[in-house]
Amino acid sequence: MRTRGRTACYKAILDAAKKLKAACGKKKASKWVVALTDGADTDSGLGLGKKPTDEKALAAWEVKDHAAKAKVAKEAAKLFGETD
Repeated sequence: MRTRGRTACYKAILDAAKKLKAACGKKKASKWVVALTDGADTDSGLGLGKKPTDEKALAAWEVKDHAAKAKVAKEAAKLFGETD
């Protein structure tokens, strides 16, 4: 297996939530998506790119990464009728 340094982690999590929703429908059951990841997301189309090494750029990247995680969580919650 060869890696290419591209990870669409957040997109994969949201896609898994959509498939879970389709498979379970309105059944009253726990619905979980378990993701084993290093947390890097460079290819979900959220504009994160590779994690920078310089401290100033890293701080800005972490703010964007946090916002991206919140967006994915909110979209997944909507799928299952959960609102905040």
